[in-house]
Formats: sequence, structure tokens, C-alpha cells
Amino acid sequence: MDALTNIIAQLQDLHPQLQDPSDLADAQSKAEAELAETEEALANAKTELQSTRDKNVQSQIKSTKAYEEQVFTLSKELEDLTSRTDVLQDELNGINSEISVARQLSEQLAASIVSLQKSV
Repeated sequence: MDALTNIIAQLQDLHPQLQDPSDLADAQSKAEAELAETEEALANAKTELQSTRDKNVQSQIKSTKAYEEQVFTLSKELEDLTSRTDVLQDELNGINSEISVARQLSEQLAASIVSLQKSV
């Protein structure tokens, strides 16, 4: 009989800890509602993240394209300037050659004048 008395005493001690089934249903409903809100917030965050990623990729593509176009343009300008520099260098070399020839002629004329003056 002592065993039965002990079991009854233990059950009486546990009775206050028992939950009312309606309280459990309310808690479950509340948890399910919070889970639904969290899942919706997560879905919204994922959608916003994907949208941000897409915008970032589009911006990066646009920037890369602009950079490549700028590099192409500057490369073309460099090519044109290099070509123009080559043409001008050729013209300068021609002018320097003409100046050299003119100096030689001038020196020859001066030498001839000096020679003629000495012989006169």
C-alpha cells in the first residue's frame, strides 16, 4: 500500500506541472504563426538579396563595358598619336637633312669666298 500512496503523492506533485491542453494548442498556434511570419520575412529577404545581386551584376557589367570601351578608345588614340608622331619625326628628319645640306653648302660657299679673296 505504501507503493500506491507514493505513486498518488508523486501524481499530486506533478499535477500543477501539467498544462491545460487548450494552452498547448494556443502555444502551438502562436508558434506556427510566428514561424509563418519568419518564413515570409526570410522569403522577402531572399528576394531582396537576389534583386540586389542582380542589380550589382548589371552595374558591374555596365562598368566593365564602359571600362573596356574607354580602354579601346584610348588605345585607338594612342595608335593615332603614334602614327602622327612617326609622320612628324619623318618630316623633322627631312628638315634636319635639308639643314645639314644647306650648312654644308654654306660652308663650301664661305670657303670658296675665302679662297677667291685670297687669290685676288
